[in-house]
Amino acid sequence: NPVDGIVNIRDVLRLQQMATVDILNLASPVAGDIAFATDGDSTAPALCIYDGTDWRTLSLSSLGFLS
Repeated sequence: NPVDGIVNIRDVLRLQQMATVDILNLASPVAGDIAFATDGDSTAPALCIYDGTDWRTLSLSSLGFLS
């Protein structure tokens, strides 16, 4: 419970891989929820971010490589 509302993660954050259908069926998501989709057409692999109304996706295949 940080007093400034910011959490400083100093390690790897490993998200559990989820099927798109399971993400869409999550009970009561709230704005800012993040999931990792690994199946589907345009959403895999992708980070999924809930905006308070819909799940938005950030396709990992369109990002650059760490070098």
